[in-house]
Amino acid sequence: MKIKLAESLGYCLGVRRAMNMAFRHLSRRGEKVFSHGELIHNNPALELLTEKGLKIWNGETSGAIIVRAHGLPPEQLQALKRTDLTISDATCPRVLKVQNLVAREAGSGRDVIIWGGANHPEVIGLVGHSLGRGYVVKDAAEVAKLPQFERVLLVSQTTQDLEQWPEIEAAVLARWPEAMIRNTICEATVARQGDVRQLVEEVDALLIIGGKTSGNTARLAGIGRRKGLKTLLAETVDDLEPDWFQGVKTLGIAAGASTSNWQIGQILEAVRTMTRPKGSFLPRLMRALVLSNIYAALGMAGLSQCAALLMGLPLEPFIFSFFFFQVISIHLLRDFTKGQTVKFNDPDRQYFMTKYRRPLIVFGALSFVMAALGAATGGTGLTFLMGIMWLTTLIYQFAPRPRGYEDWNIARLLVKPAVLAAGWGAALVGAAGLFNMSPDMKISALTALSALVAISGHIFSLVIMGDVLGAQGDQIFGRPSLPIILGEKRTKNALKLIFIIWTAWLAVSGFSGALPPLAFLMIISGPLYCLALLKPLFRSPYGYLFEAAMYGQLILTLAWVLVWAA
Repeated sequence: MKIKLAESLGYCLGVRRAMNMAFRHLSRRGEKVFSHGELIHNNPALELLTEKGLKIWNGETSGAIIVRAHGLPPEQLQALKRTDLTISDATCPRVLKVQNLVAREAGSGRDVIIWGGANHPEVIGLVGHSLGRGYVVKDAAEVAKLPQFERVLLVSQTTQDLEQWPEIEAAVLARWPEAMIRNTICEATVARQGDVRQLVEEVDALLIIGGKTSGNTARLAGIGRRKGLKTLLAETVDDLEPDWFQGVKTLGIAAGASTSNWQIGQILEAVRTMTRPKGSFLPRLMRALVLSNIYAALGMAGLSQCAALLMGLPLEPFIFSFFFFQVISIHLLRDFTKGQTVKFNDPDRQYFMTKYRRPLIVFGALSFVMAALGAATGGTGLTFLMGIMWLTTLIYQFAPRPRGYEDWNIARLLVKPAVLAAGWGAALVGAAGLFNMSPDMKISALTALSALVAISGHIFSLVIMGDVLGAQGDQIFGRPSLPIILGEKRTKNALKLIFIIWTAWLAVSGFSGALPPLAFLMIISGPLYCLALLKPLFRSPYGYLFEAAMYGQLILTLAWVLVWAA
C-alpha cells in the first residue's frame, strides 16, 4: 500500500504556542499550573499534560494559569486578573485578531454575525467581545432568521470549512448588501483543508489523525466523506483495525491543527506495520539496517576514509572496521538510554528496540569489544581517540541539563553539539593520520584543520537535525535543545548559515590546495545535500526512511571516496 502524506502536518502556530507555554511552566519545580478549560482539543496531548502536572482550573487563586488557545470572554479574563494567579495568555494570535476586530466594530455600533458553533469556546469568547451585539449562526438558513440590523459585520470561527464560506457570505449580503465581510478562517485551517481536497483526488482511502473533540479535525474527515471516500478519523493507535486497510492501494494521511508530531508518528508507524507486505524484503532490510544503526555506522566509518583521502593518505580497512564497531556500540547505548523520549520522537525505533532488545544488547556489547580490541591493537593513540569519542558522547548524552526554560541558554546549548562534532571529527581525522602516515610524510596544519572542519560539518549537521526531530519529546521531558529555544524559523536560518560557512570552507580549501578536489564533491554530499533536507525536516518527517535520508549524506560521501580511490 502506498501512503501519501499531506503537506501540512503537526501543530499549527496557535496550538504550538499554547503547548510551549504549558511545558515552559511545567518545567519549573514546585509551580502549580492550571489551564482555563481544555488547553487544546486533543485528548492524548491533554492526557500527557495532565501526567506532567497540568490541572483544569477550578477556582484556585494562586499558582500559574494558562488561558486556552481558543481565548476567553473579556469578563472571564478580568476575573482572573483579580486573583493572585500568574496569567499566561495562550490565546492563538489569529483568534486574538478576530477578537479585536469584533470588539472594535461592535464598539462602533455594528452587530456581529459569527459563523461557527455556539458552544465552541472560541465562539463563546468572540461573543463575549461583541458587547452584547454578537449573533451566532451555524449555517445560511439561520442567517434568514436573524433580526434586522442597520450595520453588520460577518466573521467566522477560525477553523470553519472554507468551502461553505461563500454560502454564508451570500446569505448575509442578500439581507445586508453593505455588510462588512471578513473571512477570518485562519491560514492553517485553509492549508490543511486544501491539502485534504488535493489528497482525495489522488487516493482511494483517507486517514485523518487528530482529536475526536476537535472541530477542525472533524471537518477534514468531512471533506473525504462528502467525496464518498473511505475515511477514518483516528485519535490513537487503538482506533486502527487491520481489516480497514484491506483493498486500499493508496492511502492519504492528514492531521488536524492540534495533532502532535508524536501522535502522527505513532499512528503512521502502526499503519505501516499493519500494511507492510510480508514479502517486501528490501524495505524490511533497509529498516533493519537503519534501526540497528548499521547504516549510520557504515556512513561514519566511511568518513574516516574520507579524512584519509583529504589529507593525501591511502585508505585503511582496519580504521574503517574500528569506527564501524565503535559507532554501533555508541549509537545503541544512545538509543537504550534515551528513556521515554524515544516513545514520542521515534515510535518505530521504540518498537524495534523492544522487540529485538536482547539481540541488540548483545550486538552492541560485541561491537564495543571489537572496537576495544581494535584500539588495543592500534596502540595508545587509537585508544586515546576512542576515549575522546566516548567522552564527548557521554557529555552530550548525560551532562546535567537546566531544568526551567528561564535557565536555558543558547550559547550553553550550542557547546554540547559543537563539542561532540569536534571530538568525533578529531577522532576520525586523527585515526587516519595515525595509521596511514609514513615516517617521512608530513601533513600541514592547514590541511589537517581543513579536513577536521570538513568532517566535523557532517557530524554537527546530523546532531542538530537529530535535535529537530526529537524536539517534541525533548520538550515534554524538559530536555533543552537549540531547536526548542530558537524555534523553527531561527533554527532554519541558523542551519542555512552553517551550510553556507561549510560550503565556503570546502570551496576555499579546494581552490587553495589545502584539500584535494574531493572537497568540491563533498559540497554536494555535505551542505547542499543537507540544505535539500531542510524542508522535509521541518514538515514532520516520520520513521526510518527520513533517518536513512539524513545519513545518506555519509553514504554519498563514502561513494565519492570509493570513486576517488579507484
